[in-house]
Amino acid sequence: MARCPHCEREVEPEFRFCPGCAEPLRLKLVEFFPGADPEEKRSLRVSRYLETGQVRFSVWDETGTVRGAVSLDDDEAERLAGFVGPARPGRRERLLEDLRAAFLLRRPRSVPGDEEDPGSVGGDPGTPAEVAGVLDEEPAGGP
Repeated sequence: MARCPHCEREVEPEFRFCPGCAEPLRLKLVEFFPGADPEEKRSLRVSRYLETGQVRFSVWDETGTVRGAVSLDDDEAERLAGFVGPARPGRRERLLEDLRAAFLLRRPRSVPGDEEDPGSVGGDPGTPAEVAGVLDEEPAGGP
């Protein structure tokens, strides 16, 4: 059986508050996030349990009924935060620049209209899909 951290009285594990002194026994932070579609009226409730290091996500419908839930440990919650966190300014542009630079280093390409030097490097390296396709190819001369 657990003990209240304030008055040290024995407390059943399912209690949220000590029956003797009313001290909160579960410390958590809770936030609600409305769904993107206002007509569905669903929301996401995220609870961070401070003493256990877990984060719980639950989906609530328009009637206030929980439709699903999942808990993550702190490591997974941190990984999720990195995934859904705000994109850094210019991140996509830097990625495309890096892909284009890698493309140009691996694949000489002539500049359109430059008949004098057909092997020169330059020009538009293409769309991101074209660049990614070239990067997946084996380099000339083997691996």
